[in-house]
Amino acid sequence: MLFRHLRIFGSEADAILIFIIWLMSVHSRTTVLIFAAVLGLFQDALLDLWGLNMFSKVVMVMVFYNFVPKTTDPKQPFARFFVIFAGLTFFHNGVLVLLASFIQSLSASAVVGRVLIGNTFLTTLLGSFIHITKEDK
Repeated sequence: MLFRHLRIFGSEADAILIFIIWLMSVHSRTTVLIFAAVLGLFQDALLDLWGLNMFSKVVMVMVFYNFVPKTTDPKQPFARFFVIFAGLTFFHNGVLVLLASFIQSLSASAVVGRVLIGNTFLTTLLGSFIHITKEDK
């Protein structure tokens, strides 16, 4: 809910997606799938999208779980992390826009561009900032 009020040109970061990508690096696939479904449904309930976020988050976890570096691996270079994170968020938002076009929830092309490009960019920037500032253990 906090990031719903922090908009730049109408785009907003998806904190739940960042959390799910972090979970992908820590927990097993089954645990992350359950979290993705529950948190996606919770996000859909808040945004009145009923199922779009849930489906896109679950599909993203199922497809890209093995591509996310685990926390037991050495810390990834920033460029590699940024590309992986940008790819994951672009895929998530692409599935979200594709599903929304089937139900005609997002009908204007400006909204599609804002979600696909703006939300991907802001989520990637926020996730990269968290990656840079986190402490190594």
